[in-house]
Amino acid sequence: MPRPQFIICSESSSVDQEANRLSIFNVMDGIAVFIGDGDKQSPQRPDINPVTALNSLNFRVLAVWMRIDPDDNPKDEYDYEFLIDAPGEQEKQMGSGTFRFTSPVYRLQMHVFRDRPWKETGIVKIICRISKRPDESQKKWQQRSYQQEYWFQVTVNHVQKDEAPAPDASLN
Repeated sequence: MPRPQFIICSESSSVDQEANRLSIFNVMDGIAVFIGDGDKQSPQRPDINPVTALNSLNFRVLAVWMRIDPDDNPKDEYDYEFLIDAPGEQEKQMGSGTFRFTSPVYRLQMHVFRDRPWKETGIVKIICRISKRPDESQKKWQQRSYQQEYWFQVTVNHVQKDEAPAPDASLN
């Protein structure tokens, strides 16, 4: 059975087409959400790092899996799913599908767009789960699955329009 190599959330990533090497940019280890006093444009706070969410949020989830058992057949199919467990929300599936290990290392990637960032402070957990497709003798894929988890802090700030600091000119 394959094993998890890593899972990460970032603002973007790139793969070198010649060397197939992965670069990950702006890894998310926390998100600051600012909820304004009714304005559609909540103020941006340059003193909060690494990610500031205003009215929407985009990020990528990358989960890398490695086939290590020589008895695993490259023709075997696997189910996968991405889930999110966030403060004040039910755990929710973000995406799912099927894949084959066309090489010993396989990358699953998901683009996440939230039109409304979270409303409660807490921990967000992103999950990627894989399982070999069931055959007649195995009915529930969850019993045979492997998963990886990525956790990050969401801090929700309620601000008045006049409380926001002026944007730092050095960030432009």
